[in-house]
Amino acid sequence: MTLAFWKPSETPIEDLRVQLNARREQTPLQKLHHHVWRCRDAATTRKFYEELLELPLVAAVVEMEDPYTKEPTPYVHLYFELADGSWLAFFDFPAHFERTGETYKNYDFWAHHIAIRVKDQATVDRFKEKVEAAGLELIVADHGYCRSIYFHDPNGLCVEITTNVPETERYFADKERDINADMDHWQKVKTDYLKTVATSK
Repeated sequence: MTLAFWKPSETPIEDLRVQLNARREQTPLQKLHHHVWRCRDAATTRKFYEELLELPLVAAVVEMEDPYTKEPTPYVHLYFELADGSWLAFFDFPAHFERTGETYKNYDFWAHHIAIRVKDQATVDRFKEKVEAAGLELIVADHGYCRSIYFHDPNGLCVEITTNVPETERYFADKERDINADMDHWQKVKTDYLKTVATSK
């Protein structure tokens, strides 16, 4: 449990929110615009995201030319909209699928995933039931600062549905405060690990 090693700061949470909002206003990259991934089949992908995850497909842009090679290769660009106006996007690009093989899965369950925040644990649990009913492999994870489920969509993309906990805001405010110390700590851990690996060969 990550929170077991965390000593909360004493700054009032209202003051932390003011500080965080002031910092966020200075951040030029404001929110997820879209996350794109390849798909085997546009219709299968639409069924999964609209029926299982309740995300509306808001655009399907059909193109007849590869934008990079300029070859006459058709594809469709799908846009599924989240509540904040950002999108999960997919290319159904048959020529690419033929060249890259039968599956787009990564080498492990977590290698490439998108995380979608929901409002509470009840919503996570509701989607957990839907995913299980769909017969999909599922991982449940309590990260301390958020609670999640993980599963793969029909294209091999790992999807995380997650909700924050009451301690989340303060935890990340404290982590931002300690970022340099934490990075220094990681560098030492990594260096020690690599030395151990090198001497064990």
